[in-house]
Amino acid sequence: MSQIREAENVKFPWVLVIVVSLFVSFLGVFWHLVSFSGLGFYNSLSTMNAISAVTVAEWLLLFLAWPLARIGFLKKRINTQTLAYLYIIGICAAFYTTILGDIFTHIVGNRVQQMTEQESWLFYDWFLAPPRPIVQQIVTGGLLFPAAEWIPVLAFWWILTLMPSLFLVGIVALFRRSWIDIEKVPFPLTMVSYELLKRIPHGEDRKLKLFSSPFLIGFIVGVIFQVPVSLIQLFPWFPDIFAIRGNCCGFVWYVKAGTSLAPIIGLGTANLQPLMAAVAYFIPLSISFNSWFWYLVYMILMQGAYMMGYYTNADTAGGCGRGWCVGYSGLMSPPFNFMSVSEAGGLVGLTIFSLWLSRRYLLDTLRAASGKMKGSAPLDIESKESLSYRSIWLLVALGFIGTIAVFMVAGVSAWPAFLMPITYFLYFYANTRLYGLSGGYMRGMSHGGSILRLLVWPTQPTTYTREFMLTSVFTKAELDICSGRLFGASNGAFASFRMADLAGLDNRNAFKAILVASVLIPVTTWFAFVWIVGNIGFPRVARAAPDWGNGFRWANTWDTEPNPGNWVPYFFAGIVIVGVLTLLHARFIWFPFEPIGFLNGTSFNSLISGFWLSFLVAWVAKTITLRIGGSNVYEKYGLPAASGLVTGCMLIYLVLGAVGIVRFYIPF
Repeated sequence: MSQIREAENVKFPWVLVIVVSLFVSFLGVFWHLVSFSGLGFYNSLSTMNAISAVTVAEWLLLFLAWPLARIGFLKKRINTQTLAYLYIIGICAAFYTTILGDIFTHIVGNRVQQMTEQESWLFYDWFLAPPRPIVQQIVTGGLLFPAAEWIPVLAFWWILTLMPSLFLVGIVALFRRSWIDIEKVPFPLTMVSYELLKRIPHGEDRKLKLFSSPFLIGFIVGVIFQVPVSLIQLFPWFPDIFAIRGNCCGFVWYVKAGTSLAPIIGLGTANLQPLMAAVAYFIPLSISFNSWFWYLVYMILMQGAYMMGYYTNADTAGGCGRGWCVGYSGLMSPPFNFMSVSEAGGLVGLTIFSLWLSRRYLLDTLRAASGKMKGSAPLDIESKESLSYRSIWLLVALGFIGTIAVFMVAGVSAWPAFLMPITYFLYFYANTRLYGLSGGYMRGMSHGGSILRLLVWPTQPTTYTREFMLTSVFTKAELDICSGRLFGASNGAFASFRMADLAGLDNRNAFKAILVASVLIPVTTWFAFVWIVGNIGFPRVARAAPDWGNGFRWANTWDTEPNPGNWVPYFFAGIVIVGVLTLLHARFIWFPFEPIGFLNGTSFNSLISGFWLSFLVAWVAKTITLRIGGSNVYEKYGLPAASGLVTGCMLIYLVLGAVGIVRFYIPF
């Protein structure tokens, strides 16, 4: 109990957390909008590129802390806890500030394009987007920010994000002890960042130097690799020594029609980015093995189907087409329909069966919350929590009910509005499991509307209604490759608790930092977007959302996502497959197959992002390390070297990304 009281007496740095949250959210939007467009998806403070879960803002803050920690009056103020706060703010901001293709830009943009003015007002009320002349000022520039028109809109969008954020943050707080203290979910991206954090000079005595030998070697390799990558993207004249200009999404190599590999129908892409393999080096061997093994199974299945008359023209398609295109892809077309099996049903199955395995834990939290747990047990299990379980369950209930209420205010009837937080929970919980155990998550553009398609609109209505338009956008786009802002309340929050565990930060203070970020960053992001774009205008914004105002995108694809036709049996097959793998892997220690790898190997993660190769390389490297040197060599040399590689890549990424911003204003 003395330790608990001591932790409670640690002052929470309100000023630091609030100021840094405002700074990094505004900077994140600015960085994204005015970067040199030649960098494509590869210069952002949110995710490093469109296909990975590697976020950037927390790296920027940690890099800035390194020189600041050498300034005299800051030496005593920058300590391990301070650096942990910077990480928490950065990781949450990285997800919340996702702008490319964001829902906000879709709906606001519909006032001026894609929809007629009448359609825009039919679907989106005054509190979702200001009148057409006000939005038009964003397009032309010279906006002085008319507060009377924008503040009500931004306030409603703030509530529209805050309610599901509170719901998801409450879920994270509820499962923190289960995931972090009991199960020891690794969160590899957090472990990579922690390897840098503990090398930054700060007030306590440091045993680790920033450039210790293994870390330094990895750092040099990362720098040598990333410098030409960024220069190739910045300057058209720079030699394409890695041959990435002709690849799909930069470092994702893809099969080209007519080549010797084209007849391997299931082979589409491979991720050649060493940074991704370095991150995968931190995950359990069983998961990295399963992630490439199930992709091998997928390729065998595809080859067999091709021989039986399916996917007959797939050998003429490129690698990306083998992932995206109906008729060529086992993800998008029968007989496999893996979009329904893995990304829709599989994720739901992962949530359902993970909850089943945690049923006793959940019952204990309910007993503690209701006061029915005997003796000192409630105090014991709550001792390290950010709140009492009663408060946590109340937070979950508040967020759940608030999410339903805010969608009903926006024009959604009770049943679809009730399914909105259900959808968020099913998919964000499962995606956070993927993120925590394998360093990635699914944003495959096609599974978010599955629950509503199953229970409300089996087919798209002949006449679009307000509730159909809103729910199609807010379920599908929230889990889409180009959105993901609410991952700040799931991935970001859980990663924050993991960092708190590693850095010795009190969970109560970590929770406060997460709440501050969840409250401040979303509204600051939208204000910054309106202010920056409104001042300089869309024609002068290098990378504003390319599908700005793409109003009917999500509604028009309702009947084809996750798959066209009779997709429901595949959806339930995915639940069953993941359930069987989950239960067998939990029951029998010798059973080699588990669900995370199955989902990675048969989904967007491998078919488009090509992560199967990253998992394979990491599995081989980690296996050799453990077999030859054991866990001591792995922890003393392997992890620092892998972290150093990522650190070198991220430093050059940020430095040359800043050069891209300069190039926006001063072309060279």
